[in-house]
Amino acid sequence: MRVAIVHYTAPPVVGGVEQIVGEQASLLARHGCDVVVVAGRGSQSAGSSFRGIPLLAGTHPRQRSLSSALDKGIVPKAFIKTREAITRELVEAFEGVDAVLAHNAMTLHFNVPLTAALADLAAGSLAGRIVAWTHDIAAVNPQYEPEMHLGPPWDMYRRPQPGIRYVTISDTRRQELRDLWRREVSGAIPEVTVIPNGIDPIATLAIPKHLARVLDLPAISMSFPILLCPVRITARKNLELAIETLAELCRRGLDPVLLVTGPVWGHHPARSREYLASLDELASRRDVTDRVHFLARALNRPLSQNEVSALYTMSTVLLLPSRSEGFGLPLLEAGLHRLPIVASDLPVFREIVGDGAWLFPRDARAGRVADLIEEAAPATAFRSRVLRDYSWESIYEQRLRPLLARICGKA
Repeated sequence: MRVAIVHYTAPPVVGGVEQIVGEQASLLARHGCDVVVVAGRGSQSAGSSFRGIPLLAGTHPRQRSLSSALDKGIVPKAFIKTREAITRELVEAFEGVDAVLAHNAMTLHFNVPLTAALADLAAGSLAGRIVAWTHDIAAVNPQYEPEMHLGPPWDMYRRPQPGIRYVTISDTRRQELRDLWRREVSGAIPEVTVIPNGIDPIATLAIPKHLARVLDLPAISMSFPILLCPVRITARKNLELAIETLAELCRRGLDPVLLVTGPVWGHHPARSREYLASLDELASRRDVTDRVHFLARALNRPLSQNEVSALYTMSTVLLLPSRSEGFGLPLLEAGLHRLPIVASDLPVFREIVGDGAWLFPRDARAGRVADLIEEAAPATAFRSRVLRDYSWESIYEQRLRPLLARICGKA
């Protein structure tokens, strides 16, 4: 699929929408789209090509002159010529495209000739293929009220344009847009799709890319809760209770995963490998094999401190079911990462955390541990929701890909 992304400016120009344009282009390219970014200023970025049309930038001298007149309610003669010039450039830039994602251009008056040119194309050869990706709505913003004059061309910002599909970045914006249309248009108004801005958890949480691949981070990020056991594979760590607890959370209808960071114990490797084999067998019997991740085994080496730190930032709960400990360094690490702690009630653990953790008796069964995890998990529930609902990968799978399929008639 060939997709054009349109904005006044594009990266490396700095701005919130520019950042989204760049990330959206990279996202689509990763999923096999042929992406061209069309903007007045910017440059080519990884995975996509760039088509510069200087007249799209609000800083272009002709645009500054036009905006000065239009803001006063005057439509100068140069408006028509500029509209036609932009249309010609867009026709060339859009050759062979299946979809056009036009950011803010249909609802924000920063380049009125561009809005008019897109409306012309949507009413003709590109009907149904132009998406008004709406971050801001000039017609409902009091700051822009003096510049929103009655009549054409300003009516384009108050009314849905034929052949345009509308997307807003939040339900709040969707409601504002539909309320505006209800005031301006008699009869039915178009549906509006909500596709929020996203975030790249790998970059934001500084998760090494190789670790993200081993974890299959897009899949892991959809899970809740994510249980972290940053321990070695040795019997006193009581990892069988962690696996039983994982199975119990599944029985309760949750979608958990367990991350165990440590390798086998160097002092007794044979005994430790036997213990690991018994954990594999238990996970298989409890039908949670695909939910238990022994990361040192997956990487074939111990994890670095940076790798473990990244896991703290993405996890829901620190789970330490140890039968005995002389200290408990993971408790301190969890404290610095503001990660809730669910741990066995060892004297040394209580010494370190006081009442700042959810502690269970050393003879507790999985049901009790699961109860405490469910109590502790809400402290990081929003973090988990960000990973699940607002990562770019989940936005693509749940919202953007279906939209593109509809545009191409494949859904």
